[in-house]
Amino acid sequence: MAKFTILCLGVLAAAISSARALTPEELTKIEGDMLVHVQDCAKKFDVDESDLKKAKEEENIDGVDPCLIGCVFKNIKLVNDKGLYDPDVAIESSKSYLSDDADKAKFAEIAKDCASVNDESVSDGEDGCERSKLLLVCFGKHKHLLMKE
Repeated sequence: MAKFTILCLGVLAAAISSARALTPEELTKIEGDMLVHVQDCAKKFDVDESDLKKAKEEENIDGVDPCLIGCVFKNIKLVNDKGLYDPDVAIESSKSYLSDDADKAKFAEIAKDCASVNDESVSDGEDGCERSKLLLVCFGKHKHLLMKE
């Protein structure tokens, strides 16, 4: 089963990449679509691929530049120009990756719940770096909801 993939899959995969609900085809599609954004942002923020691999393997984003996460989330429109998370975009995007209606509904709940990050106080305002990191953490906390037993 795929590991929880930090950054390489963005918000959607951060929440569900290790979920057994994903088929191999769905996971491959997410990875392929997100990799371009991650690589682009990694170059902008001078982040080495080995650092990303380490974060992925350790399932720990503490050492990852929040602005790298913000860059990825802004590129995929999960965080808007005001630095706020848009749950409607997350929900709509998930529909092109998830085939199971129950998984879509669960993800919609997660996306809405994580909208609470917009109420958090952050020091970087419209940059959206800190909020993006909070969002990634929120999605990660909910990934178990999409895991099939």
